[in-house]
Amino acid sequence: MRWDRQAIRREVVMSGEAFLSERLDVEQESVTSCMKSIFTSKTNAAFIENGKVLLSHLFPGDIGTFAEEVCESWSQIQDVLENALSARSDTGATLSNTLRKLHSAT
Repeated sequence: MRWDRQAIRREVVMSGEAFLSERLDVEQESVTSCMKSIFTSKTNAAFIENGKVLLSHLFPGDIGTFAEEVCESWSQIQDVLENALSARSDTGATLSNTLRKLHSAT
């Protein structure tokens, strides 16, 4: 019995795409949820606490520096956060825009 290489290759690629699509959707959802909790923080302590989860994945062991920088720049961060999550329909664009504004504020 001879196997069709194109069919096997196509099946492997399609299975890989399906697996990565599901995995990335789950990861994206958790990152988006974490960012929303950060951007809805009302105090610098809440901002730091909510940011620890994401920060621990991106920069392990650097929470102290993050906390210091948040405290130093809290008034600018607070100005950005006041209008961060409005009633816009595109969450991705809203989060991206807020990150851009936070970057320039700090």
